[in-house]
Amino acid sequence: ENDEIVIDKKSPDNRLGLLFDNDTKWTTASVGKSFTSYVVGQAICDGYIENVDVKLNDWPLIKNTLYEDAKLIDLLNMAAGDQKYSKNDLVNTRPKNPNVNSLKYHMEGHFKGSKPSKKKYNYGNIVTNIIINYVWFKSNGDFQKITDKVFKEKARIEDSIYFLKISNRTTRGMKDGIRYKYEVKDEDGPLRYSMELNRYDFLRVAKAMLDDWKNDTCVGKYLKTIHERRISKHRENYNNKIKTAYNYGRSYGGQFHFDFGGFKNRNIFALDGAYGQSIIIDMDNSKIVSVNAIHINYNWHKIALSALK
Repeated sequence: ENDEIVIDKKSPDNRLGLLFDNDTKWTTASVGKSFTSYVVGQAICDGYIENVDVKLNDWPLIKNTLYEDAKLIDLLNMAAGDQKYSKNDLVNTRPKNPNVNSLKYHMEGHFKGSKPSKKKYNYGNIVTNIIINYVWFKSNGDFQKITDKVFKEKARIEDSIYFLKISNRTTRGMKDGIRYKYEVKDEDGPLRYSMELNRYDFLRVAKAMLDDWKNDTCVGKYLKTIHERRISKHRENYNNKIKTAYNYGRSYGGQFHFDFGGFKNRNIFALDGAYGQSIIIDMDNSKIVSVNAIHINYNWHKIALSALK
């Protein structure tokens, strides 16, 4: 709060201390979707991508799919019109998890010849993989430079940083009823939206976002744009068993969850990942709550969201 850590707690040594300490690397899970958006903002500010309204039709990898003529803002808002083909995971195909195969595999298979449906909020994992690989495509070989600028130079995280890739050990497909593996190339879209950070680095990235917003930097203006362009969730993908920003947020924009009951007219950005990973940023009052967890068996509303009151 106001540039100072006022609450700093972790599991004690006699409980889970052997598994978790300040240096433990946690996979971002879907918090990485928001981190991906932050990288998009930097890529726009550095001139690699024109703006959030560009169409992705200059990218051969997604040609002849529903994503070919989509605008970047539609993907950022999870509103690409892909609900017939994708929910959290892919539908009516195997394997369902988009993270075990490259984008090329999915675009030439499951999505080949697909057409968009009505554009509405439809939360899915493959969309963010498309976004981060599009940044790679537009970066002209500078992708790691952009990534380092965001996380090393701006957020000043402690360790090296990189987006995870589809592993050649997990890639698999079916041809003539026979399962096969294949080698993934960079141009095939192997990047995933996840990365690994320690608990203080999670907080550092959130602090960088807050600073950009407050200082009205170019990336700060990007954050304000995606906030303004957010869309209603209309309770799509609602799961009353999941008590996190994924469900409490009433709108979604730019890979962030927005608009929480009890916080009317507050500019609150929420990042939400599986197993209880959570970051909430109150842009108005300069407060951040960052939670690292491996199970969502805690009262998120009380521990996280209510801490902003």
